[in-house]
Amino acid sequence: MIINNVIKIRENYRYQYLIVFKQYFSFSFQADMHTCAAKCYSDRKSPIESVERCANNCNAKLQEASVFVQREVESFQVKLKIL
Repeated sequence: MIINNVIKIRENYRYQYLIVFKQYFSFSFQADMHTCAAKCYSDRKSPIESVERCANNCNAKLQEASVFVQREVESFQVKLKIL
């Protein structure tokens, strides 16, 4: 019983840490994404299709990171339910 409680507390701590990490990670990647997209739109001589492709590539990195972190959060949630 005590061991199960300790495990739950430890997993809850990890989960809370992951939430904070997710928020920081997301804000950091969002800032990078917007900076990248701003550079794409700063070239006024490029065709709009090229600019949009560039901006979409900037957004793809944020999406990939978001999906990764979300999977990690879900994995911790599943582990907590098992305990």
